[in-house]
Amino acid sequence: MYKAYKFRLYPNCEQRILLNKSFGCTRFVYNYYLSIAKEKKNINAYNYIKDYNNNLKYEYLFLTEIDSIL
Repeated sequence: MYKAYKFRLYPNCEQRILLNKSFGCTRFVYNYYLSIAKEKKNINAYNYIKDYNNNLKYEYLFLTEIDSIL
């Protein structure tokens, strides 16, 4: 027997903006590294994380506006 819980969020205006920024940045980073993976045909997650922490978030400053934990 499986149980499921459904939750509905009702964010206020500030929370809605933060959620949209977080989802947009996540989508940007995913698509950025997906395009690199398609070009190089080499997927090594450690190098992508290292590149993100050292280069990408300083090159695109909007990535520093959101919380890194999300």
